[in-house]
Amino acid sequence: HGVKKVTFAASPCRIRHYGKEMVFWRGDVMKAVRRFAIVPAREEGGDGWGDEDEDEDDDAPKLDAVHHTIKTILDQSHLLPVPPSAHPVYWEYDHALRLYPPPDLLVLADADAGRYVREYEGVTVMNPGAFHVDLKFLVHRPVFEGEEEEGPTSKTEFSAINL
Repeated sequence: HGVKKVTFAASPCRIRHYGKEMVFWRGDVMKAVRRFAIVPAREEGGDGWGDEDEDEDDDAPKLDAVHHTIKTILDQSHLLPVPPSAHPVYWEYDHALRLYPPPDLLVLADADAGRYVREYEGVTVMNPGAFHVDLKFLVHRPVFEGEEEEGPTSKTEFSAINL
């Protein structure tokens, strides 16, 4: 007795829902981006652009690891912005990893990163985290009738199963 009328998608998966484009990708990109980063990211904490290390010589702000990964992916418009020698690419399908034009929502199911929701350049980027660890998950409503005058917007909230 199988489940009827179910469609499973590959990774990455692109969905357009009420004019909102969503990209879902299961890939451990944070580790790869950090390995090939020229400017190292901060380990944790801060607001993402941190001024905490004021005694350092360089004038460039240090990004936290999550923001650094998001910025690299969206600025490069590619889900795997690392050298081909690090992650071989089947070039006939490389177009599936491109993010131009940028989506409204990017879900990075990255095992190396914790649970987060961030905004960058008009794109909502989230990582739902590991459900099996603490039974917590993210709920995203692509079209949410809010009280704002602009009309329908998106809404993301953290949720959990309490046993």
